[in-house]
Formats: sequence, C-alpha cells, structure tokens
Amino acid sequence: MFNPSWARCLTSAALLAATAVPTIASAALVDFESAPPLTVVGPGQPDASYTESGVTFTPTGSDAIVDLSSCAPALGESCIRNNFLSVYLTALNGAEVTITTQRAFSIDALDASFFPLPTPAGIFANSPMGLKLVGTLWDGGLIETTLSLLEAPGVPGDFVFSSYGLPGSPLLRSMTLGACVFIGADCVRSGVDFDAAGYLFNDLQFAIDNLSLTIPEPSALWLVALSLGGLAFTRRRSAR
Repeated sequence: MFNPSWARCLTSAALLAATAVPTIASAALVDFESAPPLTVVGPGQPDASYTESGVTFTPTGSDAIVDLSSCAPALGESCIRNNFLSVYLTALNGAEVTITTQRAFSIDALDASFFPLPTPAGIFANSPMGLKLVGTLWDGGLIETTLSLLEAPGVPGDFVFSSYGLPGSPLLRSMTLGACVFIGADCVRSGVDFDAAGYLFNDLQFAIDNLSLTIPEPSALWLVALSLGGLAFTRRRSAR
C-alpha cells in the first residue's frame, strides 16, 4: 500500500541532496610542475599514462610529453609564446588525451594552446586551430564542445596559452581532448577537406596546463542517486 509519509521522506531527501551536492566536493588543480623531467607517456612508452593529484592523463594514437618548453625561436621554430618557464603536457603527432579520476568529476577550467613544433616559423599562420573536448557523462551519454586556440598577437604561426572556463560542467566519467582544424563551421581531424587544405594528421598537436577540477565526495554522489530515486518515485505517484 502506498505510504505518503515515506514519499515525503524521499522528497525531503531529494531536496537535501540538491542543496548538499555542491558543498560536498574537493577541488584539484593539475599544473604538472611536480612531474619528473622529460616525462613521456603513451602507447609507445613503458608508462601508458601520467597521474597527478588523483587525475590521470592517457594518450592514445601517439605519445604525450610533460616537460618545460623546448621551443627555440632563435632557430626559426614556431612556439607557444607565453609559457616558457612552466611545465605542461603536450600531445604529440595527432594524439588524443583522455582525462579520468577514480570518481566522477567536472572540469571547471583549463589553459590550452595549439603546439606547432617541430615546424618552420610561420607555417601555421592564420590557421584556425581548435581543441575538441568529448566527455562521457557520469550518468551515460556524451557531451561535446570545441575551443578556439589563439595565435600569438604579432607573431603569425606562433600560439599562446589561453584560459578557458567551463562553467556548469556536468559530472563526467572521462573527458577526451584532441586538436582539430576549423574548416567552415566544423573542427575536423581528418577527411577530404582536411587533406585538401594541406594539413597532416601529425600536425594536430596541443598543450594543456592548469586544469581545475571538482571531484564530488562519494557521499555527494550517493545523495544524487537518492534524489533521482525520490523524484522518480514521486513522479510515479503523480501518474497513479
């Protein structure tokens, strides 16, 4: 028999969960400064991934390097111009990088840049480079967004780290990042138009730094599940 007092308890729990979830969480900042010098990970390396502050970065398709900039503008190389003294992660030769933690997480912000090395200076001048982010949601499904990666002002073909906020980011199981090229409205990694524009898959290199993540505590995730269950129960009651 339907028990209205139990339904009220579930509804109250749902309201409690909705207000409690944002506060029961921990923040993680990954700036890569603690990485050992010349850390190389990926499918061609003994270590498949790099982990810092409980956040794991796994390259696929090619390797990634975590180190200081190796840019040499004096030798005529294209560069990332505004992060010479900082350690960051660079995805090489078309690699994608998947971000995971041991629990659900959301990405609040990150710094990102196109990485034009090793190329002659200026070869990517006025190239509309992007970074595609494809997330697997905690409760199933996918979410996708694309960031526009900026050239260095006054230095065509060189790029700069820019900060990108991702407010309201949903809870994720994983997030995969890959460089792309804007051709029309689409940011692509392959295809006829990609080839016709003269790009190569190995050109798709990018760098990331200063990732800010929110990782809910297990109790918060339990409250989310309870709230969803309570809402489902009350909807069934309304249907009856």
